[in-house]
Amino acid sequence: MKTISLCLASWLCLTATSGFAADEGTFTIVDGGVRALRDTKWYKVAQGARFQEGDVIEGAEKSQVQIELQQGAILNLVGASTLYAPSIPIRNNSLAGPIELTLSQGWMKLVASAKDAGVRVRTAVALIAVREAIIIVHAEQSSVETFVESGEMKLSELAPNGKEGPQHDAKAGEYWARSGDKPFVTERHAPQAYVAAMPRHFIDPLPNFSARYKGARVQLVVDHEVSYAEAAPWLQGPYRKTFLKRFQPRLQDREFRTAVDANISRYPEWDRILHPEKYLPKTPPPTPENAPTPVTPAQRLQ
Repeated sequence: MKTISLCLASWLCLTATSGFAADEGTFTIVDGGVRALRDTKWYKVAQGARFQEGDVIEGAEKSQVQIELQQGAILNLVGASTLYAPSIPIRNNSLAGPIELTLSQGWMKLVASAKDAGVRVRTAVALIAVREAIIIVHAEQSSVETFVESGEMKLSELAPNGKEGPQHDAKAGEYWARSGDKPFVTERHAPQAYVAAMPRHFIDPLPNFSARYKGARVQLVVDHEVSYAEAAPWLQGPYRKTFLKRFQPRLQDREFRTAVDANISRYPEWDRILHPEKYLPKTPPPTPENAPTPVTPAQRLQ
């Protein structure tokens, strides 16, 4: 056990995050249950708190959260939703590349401004790319519906392994949808069923409240450490490598470690940490110091 504890402590030192990530935006509207997964902890989200690259945002069934990024983009999420921000590459107060977002489920209205270097939204079955546009996206586990309110967007079909397939150009006023492995279908106007299900306030322009919180330093309140059940989907998803490194410090928690060990075949990268004895160099068995030197048949005949 000492060997395992020392190994875990060593890995913890190597993978612990600094906790001083840059602030890329602000939560300007928070209504209902909204939480953020940052590093290995879940936090309760409050208006005026800062949004950071790497955050996972989850909204409850009747929630709304608006995130206004420093570079101009605005995201408004409604209902049961999950959003991950793998990359917001701000360098010297400007974007060095497109903003990368993943919408696993939920409704989202996105305003991409001229200040942005582009925004790419990944869903389970599509990759959406916009530069200066306003779009509405409804994502589920194996389907996506999207409407171009203004501007243009590019849509790429995604295979189950994440590989990009055929690309399509969508124009203002068009509705595009895809389910499972079927190709995209499109209509010149949003269907009535889509409009009826869409959050009502998406019909209007999104407000901009970022100036209200320019000098505010609202702190997120810790709720709890991520559990194995909450971590497992991310450890098996397209960002597996990122989350293996991110959640590795949780192996020091006995309950988390036990759950991982019970499914260790899924996490071969962690087998060496949990079972270092399996990877110790093999040494030949010792021989008795005073053992007589064996005599060969040829030596006996001399």
